[in-house]
Amino acid sequence: MLELKKVSKFYNDDGNINTGILKVDLKLNIGEFVIITGESGSGKSTLLNVISGLDSYEEGEMYINGKETSHYNKYDFEEYRKKYIANIFQDFNLINSYTVYQNIELMMILNGYSKKDIKKRVLEIIDKVGLTKFKNTKVSKLSGGQKQRVAIARAVVKDTPIIVADEPTGNLDTKSAQNVIEILKNIAKDKLVIIVTHNIEQFEQYATRIIKMHDGEIIENKEIKQIDENTKAKECNNKNIKIKNIVKLGVRNTFNIKTKFVLLFLIFFLVTTTLFFEYSNFKYAEYQESLDGSSTYFKDVSDNRILIKKEDGTPFTRRRL
Repeated sequence: MLELKKVSKFYNDDGNINTGILKVDLKLNIGEFVIITGESGSGKSTLLNVISGLDSYEEGEMYINGKETSHYNKYDFEEYRKKYIANIFQDFNLINSYTVYQNIELMMILNGYSKKDIKKRVLEIIDKVGLTKFKNTKVSKLSGGQKQRVAIARAVVKDTPIIVADEPTGNLDTKSAQNVIEILKNIAKDKLVIIVTHNIEQFEQYATRIIKMHDGEIIENKEIKQIDENTKAKECNNKNIKIKNIVKLGVRNTFNIKTKFVLLFLIFFLVTTTLFFEYSNFKYAEYQESLDGSSTYFKDVSDNRILIKKEDGTPFTRRRL
C-alpha cells in the first residue's frame, strides 16, 4: 500500500548538506500499527514527514497504492495529504476557543462535508474517544489527555487510510498516555497508524512493526505481526469547502471570543466615525465655497460678480438662430 525504495532526504544548512534519511526501504500496509523509534537526530521525524507529504525527497521513490510520487509538486502533495494523511500532533494544534464538537466539526467542514453528514459522524467519533459529556466544553478547559483524544478524533473523522503521530504521548501522564495508545490501537484495525516515539515501552505490546533508526538509516525493521499485503488504501473522498460554510466559519470566528468581538467592533466604529467626519468636512467646505460664489468654471471671484444658476441645474448653451 505504502512503499519506499531507496528514499533519501537532504537538508541545506548554510551551504552544508545534512542527511535527513538515507536509502530507506520500507513497505507498510493497512492494519499495521507501526512504531518508529531512535535517538534525537536519528531521522525518525524526517521519515514521518516524508511519508505524510510534509517534506519532499531527493532520491528514490515512494509509492502509494503502486503510484509513484517523485514527480509531485506542492499542489500534488496537498492532494496527497488531503486524500491519504491525517496528522496527530504532540502539541495538539486545537482551537482553544472552540468546543470539542466544533474542533472535530471543523475538519469535516474544511473537507466539504454536508451539514446532514457532519453531526452524526462527529457525535459518533466523540463517543468513540470517550468525550461525549465534554462535547460542548471548550478545549481550553480540558486536560492534556482529553486534548489529545480530541486531536485523535479530529484525525479519525477525516477518514483517511493513514494516520501519523509524532510523539502523541510526549506531554501526557502515564494513565492518559495509556488511554491514547489504546484508542490508536483500535483505530489501526482498518487504517495504517504510524507513530514516532522515544518511549518504545509504552507502545511495544501493541505494535505490529517496530522500526529503529540511527543516523538517517533504518537499522532494524522488526515485523511482529504479519498483515495482509494486498489491501489497498482507500482514498478519502473529500471535497472543497462550500461557500456557506466559509460564511459560517467567518461568523463563528467573529463572535466566539467576546473580547475579540468587542475589539473588532471598536475598530469598525472608529474607522466608520472617522470616514463620516471626513466626508462631513468635505461637504461643509464645498457648501462654504458655494456661499462665497466660487465656481470651477470661473476662477476670478469678485464681490460684485453675480452668479446665475438654472433651477434645474442644466448648463447654459449658445442659442441657435
